[in-house]
Amino acid sequence: MFDNPENPYDRSDGFGIESSEGLIYIIDTIAEYNKGDGLDSKAERTLISGCIVANNTCDGVKLWGDGSRIENTLIYGRRYGDPTPAPWAAIVISSVSRSNARFEIVNVTVDDFVGQNYLMYFQYPDESDPNTLLPIPVLLRNNIFCGRGPECPIYMGECVTPTIDHNLFYFPNSLWVLQHGENQYTSQDISSLGPGNKYGDPLFENPAILGQVGDYHLRNGSPAIDSGTSEGAPNKDLDKNSRPQGNGYDMGCYER
Repeated sequence: MFDNPENPYDRSDGFGIESSEGLIYIIDTIAEYNKGDGLDSKAERTLISGCIVANNTCDGVKLWGDGSRIENTLIYGRRYGDPTPAPWAAIVISSVSRSNARFEIVNVTVDDFVGQNYLMYFQYPDESDPNTLLPIPVLLRNNIFCGRGPECPIYMGECVTPTIDHNLFYFPNSLWVLQHGENQYTSQDISSLGPGNKYGDPLFENPAILGQVGDYHLRNGSPAIDSGTSEGAPNKDLDKNSRPQGNGYDMGCYER
């Protein structure tokens, strides 16, 4: 890590690119402790695969372009471990230039301990820009979404058409887990979002706090083990181990 004193940007991202047709591949990359976002791509057909995005000051991953996907990626920590609430999220997806832009999040592990803001948000409405209401389909599959801080649910605008299956959610200090338009889902009814969704402590080996490096492998007994689906899952996990390792595919970026 090199902090350039002549850097003209006070919130420089680990990676940032403006609008283009893509392809953009960000593979086997670590983006951590940046003063801005971890990875921010406005390009269409962006693939983020096999990455670790950790302890960046602002958002973790931001995607804006049609046909973009995050897979096999670990996203955790905010603001160098500063526990002060701030309007940043682990994942931000917003399409303001194309209707029905498609986004996919598959076998991703997300963890945040700060809370008091959405863990992730999709098409958050901006009253000054009606394009934030453009409809988009979003796929969430085989993921672990963990918000350990207070009041940090997932937000999806009413214009989002989600496909949500085989995900593990854990939000022990939030009244609800996910908000889709005016509809709110709690730990009791999260399974109604789609097949294979469940609620419970993922039992990470050593989740990070205060800017530390975390270990997000799964302990024995994790409800994420053997609970995923093979459909669309990457052939290898973040450690390059083959999937599956046990009796089934695991949720999140690591196979147990």
